[in-house]
Amino acid sequence: MRKVDDSLHVFVDNTIAGLAGGTRVSVANMTDHQMAVVREDGISLTTASVGTARDKCFIVQRHGTQLVWSPPIRRSGLVSHRGQTYSAPAQQVTHIGFAGAGASTIDAISDNTYIVRLIFNQPLSMVQDKQMLKFGIYKSDSSATREEILAGLVTNLISNFKRESDNIVRFEALCDNAGVNVTGATGSWTFTNNSKTVSYTGADISNATFVVGAYLRIGDAITAPIYRIDAINTVANIVTLGWEYQGATATVTDITAAGTPYDVITAALVAAAAVGIQCRAIARRFTVGSFKYFNTNFNVSLQDFGATQLVYTTAADDGSGYGASIMEAEWFAVGTEGFNERLGVPPPVVPHQIAVETNNYSVLSLGLRNQVGGTAINVPAPARNEILIAGQRTAGPTYGTAFYGGGTLGIVEVLAIYLDGAPGYTAFVPA
Repeated sequence: MRKVDDSLHVFVDNTIAGLAGGTRVSVANMTDHQMAVVREDGISLTTASVGTARDKCFIVQRHGTQLVWSPPIRRSGLVSHRGQTYSAPAQQVTHIGFAGAGASTIDAISDNTYIVRLIFNQPLSMVQDKQMLKFGIYKSDSSATREEILAGLVTNLISNFKRESDNIVRFEALCDNAGVNVTGATGSWTFTNNSKTVSYTGADISNATFVVGAYLRIGDAITAPIYRIDAINTVANIVTLGWEYQGATATVTDITAAGTPYDVITAALVAAAAVGIQCRAIARRFTVGSFKYFNTNFNVSLQDFGATQLVYTTAADDGSGYGASIMEAEWFAVGTEGFNERLGVPPPVVPHQIAVETNNYSVLSLGLRNQVGGTAINVPAPARNEILIAGQRTAGPTYGTAFYGGGTLGIVEVLAIYLDGAPGYTAFVPA
């Protein structure tokens, strides 16, 4: 026997057209994935017929040959409701020292041990959270420069984090010196993620601006990362960077072309500049039912950095209605339909999946007090039912008319009429 204290029911609309109008439109008229608000006998309710005196209504959605029904929705049982228009997720960005603007920098302290700690707050299973601590360390010499410390810390941080099975943070060196544009470096250049090797073809880089020990900025703004040039092989057409390239793998046709210039900065100019490290979280691997959806969230602690400032530039945000989160809710909700394995690494079974990871959704959720009571075998009924209705939000924005914008039959519009006047209820209008 299993007891579910709070049951979850998820209905997803991927821009599906609503039911056609008519006096006896019912669940029998539904095509795959269509959904509607209906009464007990399966006849669809409209904004004109639902009223507020009705005892209850249901949401029904077709999955192939099956109909999935929500628990009864009663005005008197409404405990909570929430409507959320889609908002995009954001990856955390934290700066140590220079943050792309201003004069903040990493202090240069001779004979000093710099320690930066990153403490991660991340869910590792469906039932618990666990903190993970990673660090970077660098011991400066007797005549420390900002350039030396910047390169040492970035190299050590990247090296330490390479031990993880998945990259979770990228570390990029920044400085506020504008540098000079690369000259004579035409041809095709390939930068490979997590590789120090940059290959090129058809380029002539035998010039004074592009030399070993200088720094190459990948872009033309001081917010773009810089990489030390450790070697140039004009025979093999290879440039070796001081640490692994952190950006996405890309081939650039001409790094001197207008609109895509790259800059070169001498080591001396970097040493005299304001410098910093950009710690940018990377989107996590997601597989519904196996790898949870969440964005990396971490705190940074600095030890023996002098007056170096720490700037939390962008906070981690899972967003609202992001496709992966709706997929996860939809998968988790199948436990209410009898699929109970939801802990650890489950068997690769996804009974039905309508949500799409790359889609954006606005969401209406209802919390309803269960008013049914016990069952024939005296198993206590769930204390609360959660119903989540997600509608794909496309440009405009527009929605499938089964969710919103369907006139008299749209779920959001029909529920707005039925729940009007329920304690604390405010109609949801998706933007």
